[in-house]
Amino acid sequence: MHEENRLSWNAATDAHNSHKGDQAAFFRNGGNKLHAEEKALLGDIDEGVDDYVATFSPAFTSAGVQQFRNPHRAHEFTWGIGEIVTALLQSGLALTSLQEYPYTQNFKPFAQMVHAEGHWHLPPDQPNLPLMFSITTQKPS
Repeated sequence: MHEENRLSWNAATDAHNSHKGDQAAFFRNGGNKLHAEEKALLGDIDEGVDDYVATFSPAFTSAGVQQFRNPHRAHEFTWGIGEIVTALLQSGLALTSLQEYPYTQNFKPFAQMVHAEGHWHLPPDQPNLPLMFSITTQKPS
């Protein structure tokens, strides 16, 4: 399973990186690809790049690989928020914030989702569920 995931991620990374132009110049010229939620967590920083560079920053991209289909099988896992928080606490970290968001960034996991204000939301007739979260911890002194 580990080897299949490694091969899958390597192939996807090559395809993803094929879209990136001159990253160093992009950041030297003040480029920033952080989402608002990331900026809120990280504070005032001057650089960053998200996983969707090719889609959301035409000035920073080239044509790259089109219609990528990964030839390798991948194994993905879903962990609940309780499992994540418990693992962080059991590792000795102190939870400092946990924020839930009723939308996703650049990801439409359900067909009925609607795009508004730069995010994917469930339609108004659906329950208001958290679809994304941010969490911060710190190592106790």
